Amino acid sequence: MSDLGGMSQAELIAAIRKVEGERDESLRLSGRLLAALHDVHGLSWPQITRLTGISQTTAHRRAQPYLSADDPEGA
Repeated sequence: MSDLGGMSQAELIAAIRKVEGERDESLRLSGRLLAALHDVHGLSWPQITRLTGISQTTAHRRAQPYLSADDPEGA
């Protein structure tokens, strides 16, 4: 995929859709993993940030859909 200029418009659009789909799935998995660190293992958001290198805001935003119902704030 090094010569993007040689790709047709349809090929470029298909490649974008494929990459975006993979990215979305990766972000969902990351969110589930982060939520598990918080909910199952009891790590705080600052601890998760230190251990993963993911900012606290990003980690919480990704994990939020997967956090347990008894921790709606994710604190």
